[in-house]
Amino acid sequence: MSSHRTQQSNRLHYDGHTYVTQLTGGIVLCGLMAQCYNLYIASYPTHASVAALTCSLTALGSYYLYFKHHHQYPYESFTTHYLLSTLMLLISWRISVSIGMVGVTPLMCIASILKLFNYILCARNDLKEQRLPHVNTLIHNTKLEWQLLFIRMVIGFIFIPHFTEKLFAGPEAQQVILQGFEQLGFTRPQQWLYIAGLIELAGCFSIGCGFLTRLGAIGVTLYLLIATYLGHHFSAGFIWSQSIGGWEYPVLWSLITFSFVCFGSNHFSLDRVIEVRYPNLPRWIKILMS
Repeated sequence: MSSHRTQQSNRLHYDGHTYVTQLTGGIVLCGLMAQCYNLYIASYPTHASVAALTCSLTALGSYYLYFKHHHQYPYESFTTHYLLSTLMLLISWRISVSIGMVGVTPLMCIASILKLFNYILCARNDLKEQRLPHVNTLIHNTKLEWQLLFIRMVIGFIFIPHFTEKLFAGPEAQQVILQGFEQLGFTRPQQWLYIAGLIELAGCFSIGCGFLTRLGAIGVTLYLLIATYLGHHFSAGFIWSQSIGGWEYPVLWSLITFSFVCFGSNHFSLDRVIEVRYPNLPRWIKILMS
């Protein structure tokens, strides 16, 4: 009995509030219906429409899997569901806005606010559980760690407007970016546009969801610094609000990202879910993860 109690105390049981999760899922469903209605009454770029619908459906699928498995795997289910559904929700929202879908933004905005509220509830539940007897507080997060986890998600998900415009927003949005690449002297700007977009997508997933976090943080840091150099931001001075834009903002972004190379993603991440489910992974993979 004692060993069983110790084993239970060493497992994380993250979860938000069930009613908040259900309400958020219902609003995401309404957002999907609004997208379908827009497609019914008007014409939109095909690849952007398909991407928006796919992301919304993936988010809803995450809700289904969560409610199916969260009693059996409370930590793994909520963490995986929350991170992936948030990523899909934000991508779908951004694409819908970029192609001018009507009525989607209010719904997705409400869903995002509820997700933020559920994150706070999850942190509260974790902090509350640490006060119970026989709980190993070393595997839980402190208030400061929950704050840093939130910053990690923001640092990753802030890539969403960047790669959606490059990959999903349609030819008009891409044309503006292509002109920027041409002004910087890039040959084959279309090719570099897709390369940059895919790097940003991978970085968003890695940092925002905490998957192979150290590897992703290295790649994102290098990408940001190279983009800052090629964009002539270093020669423009420090202040970002100047006409060209100095190196203040991208270097700040790079340094915060680099901190996850040093310290990893912590518990609220896909890395930690994988480590819990597959504890015998090779050490070199664990180092790249967290």
